[in-house]
Amino acid sequence: MIRFIEKLTSTVNRNLKEASYAFRMYGAIVLFAILVLGFSGIGTVYPLVRAKSALLKETEVLRGSLTSNLANLQRADGDLNNSRLLLGYLDRYLPQGTNVQSYMSEFIQSVSDQGFFVKTFSQNTYKSVQGQIEINIVLEGNAYPTNLIENIEILKRVTQVKRADIDYVGQGGYDISLVVTIYTLIT
Repeated sequence: MIRFIEKLTSTVNRNLKEASYAFRMYGAIVLFAILVLGFSGIGTVYPLVRAKSALLKETEVLRGSLTSNLANLQRADGDLNNSRLLLGYLDRYLPQGTNVQSYMSEFIQSVSDQGFFVKTFSQNTYKSVQGQIEINIVLEGNAYPTNLIENIEILKRVTQVKRADIDYVGQGGYDISLVVTIYTLIT
């Protein structure tokens, strides 16, 4: 048996000295290594590579979306900073609370400057719409009510005159019934 192995190795050594035979032999060994190691290794690695490739594509899409969202947030932050300057004005014209008392004092001042005084000032409780307060007002005075409604609607608080009934009571006097709506900020 040892003799057989020695004979085989001597034959292989002699043949390896020839270049064409050595080239074919080493080529066969490389091809065998590629086939055995390559396909068995690729078979287990390929699904992982495919999953990583899909994850990479998804990451790129998310990165683009995040970049867009960041730009939108920066633009909104600038708009918010600009609008904070205007919030003081908004609270003056459209307050968060009902604050009917301050409106009533401003209203009384406005109509008294035109020669009228307030007989009744009552809030409608039957109709409640969020952000709106409906008020019934009865005025009495001796002045002619030419600019009365316009002056009421230009008060600091947003006011809408829904109905105005004007009755002449004689001797230059008028009774005026108003239904006005004032608005509040809905939170």
